[in-house]
Amino acid sequence: MTFKKIVFVLSILSLGVFQSCSLSKVMRFAECEFVFKEITKLEATGISIKDKSSVSSLSFMNAAKLAGAFAKEDMQILLDLDLLVKNPNTKEALLNRVDYIVLLDGEQILDGTTNERISVPGGGSSTLPLKFNFDLFQVLSGKSTIEVGQILWDLAADTKHPKNMKIKIKPYFTIAKQQVKYPGYISVMKL
Repeated sequence: MTFKKIVFVLSILSLGVFQSCSLSKVMRFAECEFVFKEITKLEATGISIKDKSSVSSLSFMNAAKLAGAFAKEDMQILLDLDLLVKNPNTKEALLNRVDYIVLLDGEQILDGTTNERISVPGGGSSTLPLKFNFDLFQVLSGKSTIEVGQILWDLAADTKHPKNMKIKIKPYFTIAKQQVKYPGYISVMKL
């Protein structure tokens, strides 16, 4: 058991009063594995660019619209992605909330929270969806238009293994009506 997991267990035990059923389901989550599954939606200025490798793979109208957004340095991105949560235990594991950090080319560009409750069956897996809406030029301020374009097309070209994206999560659990957070962030692995 890693140091973070030991600290997590001790913090749960320090709550004092808890239900053993809830505690055991939460403790099983400490053993779960979080894996990047895929980008399910990627739109730039309302144009789907998922699995596209360059502007030449777009229609003339969409390419012109995207070129206009680059010229104005106003690139609204809709990004949906799925994380796979694997439970190696034989019984169900529960999760109540996740804080997340998204890094692109090593720079933190987004953070947020999802309050979606996740139940992962023993020996099984569940999907944790994350949804983002942001301006790419704002989150990559300081980068040139060419650099922003390269990052965007790198992200769009390989939606199952985006080389320039990393995600870190911090799970939360509810025990005895109190939220308990996992100490530190867990780096999401890629398949």
